[in-house]
Amino acid sequence: MSTNLSVAMTEMSKSRPSIPSIMQRPLIVGASVSADWKAKSPGKLLALRYTEESQIRTVAFGGKSGREVLKKVSDDSLSDRTAVIGLDLFFWDAMMKTPDESLHALNTLMTVVKAKQIPIILGEVPNLLPGFQPQAARLNEAMHKAAQGYHACTVVPFTSMLFQILREGALHYNGLRYGLKELIPDGLHIGSIASQYIADTLYDMLLTDNR
Repeated sequence: MSTNLSVAMTEMSKSRPSIPSIMQRPLIVGASVSADWKAKSPGKLLALRYTEESQIRTVAFGGKSGREVLKKVSDDSLSDRTAVIGLDLFFWDAMMKTPDESLHALNTLMTVVKAKQIPIILGEVPNLLPGFQPQAARLNEAMHKAAQGYHACTVVPFTSMLFQILREGALHYNGLRYGLKELIPDGLHIGSIASQYIADTLYDMLLTDNR
């Protein structure tokens, strides 16, 4: 009986909070997309379905690497947060000569959120700048490895999402067809349609993870 109880308690500790509870007071970290450069970020759009904008905290800087952004995030700043959302957190890190500092920053972040049991949502680095993102594969691999080691870590598969759009020539969303120019108007920053699509995709991923 005590063994069964122990197993049950272990399983409960691994269960995810509901989407509304995750989105109550998120911390959004990253670069220009997270900073609402062309449109409200996907993480913010999803959070706004469940909370007020005043409850959302953002630490994001256009053109900054994740290892630089995370220097602005202290343990104390995470104390009341219900989630960390870093969809473009390591985008610029992919252009570095070596991924070592960025991998260390990721590992440090994961150690903190795991200790505090805060759900974290990361995004793969998509190949938007062919030939200029030599560390993308290493960083994406590290993010997926982090997700395997923490039940409350979700990684949005931007690589396969972009590949599918390129293969099909468009995104088919809500009964309409959107070309890449409509989704990423300047070739780098997502527009409002893409942001809404990613928010919906993130919702579906979190819903699946909670089943």
